[in-house]
Amino acid sequence: MSALDDAIRDDLLVLFDGFEPSRATADPTDERDLISAWTEISSPSWTGTVGVCGSKSSLIATAPLRGIDPLDWAGELANLAAGRLKYGLQVRTRVLATQGVPSVARGSRLPRRASARVMTLRGPAGTLRVWVDLVDRPGSHGAVARDPGLGPGASRFFD
Repeated sequence: MSALDDAIRDDLLVLFDGFEPSRATADPTDERDLISAWTEISSPSWTGTVGVCGSKSSLIATAPLRGIDPLDWAGELANLAAGRLKYGLQVRTRVLATQGVPSVARGSRLPRRASARVMTLRGPAGTLRVWVDLVDRPGSHGAVARDPGLGPGASRFFD
């Protein structure tokens, strides 16, 4: 199992407590009710996005506060998801990564590469789709120059 798979399982999916994995392949809601949010993360050897989409009601069901704006919460949830994944990858690969500002769209499906890892999660108020779409930077092949200050450790992102 790769560092990415471990980080998704151990660091990202725990954010969605109360939701269970589902084998559904269709998007979770009618496009008119769909809210999508994503955040870019990158390192010297890879780049990509972490995103969340779902209906207003399924997103609000995950919110820690009542009355929160669903668009604001979707952006915050994408930001939290990206941050947890970024941290998990940094710990496993010893490669520092950066994170962008979340973006939010209402009523549109976002294109993803076929290689994206998409998780469908079913919860008490509906279904969320969480995706991780990371790729090697051209010419890096996942290799990272070892920082002498890091000591022994992983120097590859992909297995």
